Amino acid sequence: MRLLIILLFISSQAISQSATLDSLVHRKNMGSEDVHIKVPGWLLRFGLKLASDDNEAARKMKTLRKGLGKAEIVVLENRGIGSNIVRQIHHDFVCDGYEDYVHIREGSQFVNILLKEDGDMIRNLLITVNDGDEEFVAVKLKTKLSHQALAAVINENN
Repeated sequence: MRLLIILLFISSQAISQSATLDSLVHRKNMGSEDVHIKVPGWLLRFGLKLASDDNEAARKMKTLRKGLGKAEIVVLENRGIGSNIVRQIHHDFVCDGYEDYVHIREGSQFVNILLKEDGDMIRNLLITVNDGDEEFVAVKLKTKLSHQALAAVINENN
């Protein structure tokens, strides 16, 4: 009986979605090439622990390992989303208490990082990458990171 309750709890956690990313998924009618997954924090941390130490960027990412929680990832391939939908997603997260952190534009690709703070710690991150009509990626992370740790990783990868 306990096993059944635990399995039901785990499956309900895998199905639950945030309203904003859920509305994106339903609005775009996910295709066979599209991905929408939730990854538990322990799996992220375990994967980073196993990651190669070949370069400095990988080592920097490993330093964030302890501060990462669960992640929600949406990938829409071979079709982008309109700028109106991107603005709506941004607006929804800002209304939910997120703040702009970084905006990067390179050619037709836009990268936005929004964060939600609690004191001096970053508790939530939203990273969106919009490549025009080619691809859209959104990653929502629960975190417990300092601004210095996040800035070090961002600066390392530039």
